[in-house]
Amino acid sequence: MEQLQFKTEWIKIGGASKDFVDYADKFGRILTNGRLTTSQFRNFYSTLKTIEMKGFNKTKTKFYMLKPLLAYGQARQGSNGYREFKNVMDTCLDFIMNAEESKQEEYFKNFCRIVEAILAYHRAHGGN
Repeated sequence: MEQLQFKTEWIKIGGASKDFVDYADKFGRILTNGRLTTSQFRNFYSTLKTIEMKGFNKTKTKFYMLKPLLAYGQARQGSNGYREFKNVMDTCLDFIMNAEESKQEEYFKNFCRIVEAILAYHRAHGGN
């Protein structure tokens, strides 16, 4: 099986590249084949959207709690798809957390677009 590598530079540009779109397509298929359910994905995604709607800087605590949410989800689900999902999301969250404070909100918004693309491909590949 092809090994996919998430590039943190995509967070800087909001996934606006052919390279990322190809990655999102392949990763969406991997998550579907690994049995990540849409409800598992949407649990994370809905928290992400709440943070985005209320404002990143106003809800930083909720943002920092995304990593424990993923850890809990992996402990409950244990599927290969969830593990793959958690690993990539952790990479993204770490990148945002470690970025200059002045860049964190921009990177978070770009991250939201990235997650939306992955969710779309997960669903397109039959994620249920």
